[in-house]
Amino acid sequence: MKKIVLLILFICSLFAFGFDDFKKYFLQVGSNQTAKYLYEYVRDSNVVNEYFAKCFSYNYSYDKDIFRLIIKMPKNISIENYKQLNSFIDTTKRDIKKMLCFDNVFKASLHTTVRLEFEIYNTRYNRRQEMIIYNKNKSIACGLL
Repeated sequence: MKKIVLLILFICSLFAFGFDDFKKYFLQVGSNQTAKYLYEYVRDSNVVNEYFAKCFSYNYSYDKDIFRLIIKMPKNISIENYKQLNSFIDTTKRDIKKMLCFDNVFKASLHTTVRLEFEIYNTRYNRRQEMIIYNKNKSIACGLL
């Protein structure tokens, strides 16, 4: 029993250690480099597919101190079907929050002045449905997830 508890504590310390390292690094390099790191992190890892439930395509970019993730709604979701549209948007917002709370890199980036922009884009009508912005001043209550 003690071995199991020690193993759980060890695993928890690894996650906390990674978060602190990223936070320290991001605070040292500044928001421009943090945005670039987030861009490379999304490009080189599978982080978006790990946290999002719906099947969709996405683009990502960075410009100075802004990291932007554009989530393209599947074409089978119609804006005329209010229930379907709201379900997709609500699920996507929840998944964004999960990614920002549980991924150490994104969670640590919220302690800097980098601006995280998430756009839910309707490809059928070529317009933005929703834009969500997080930064140091507007973060997430992770305890509520």
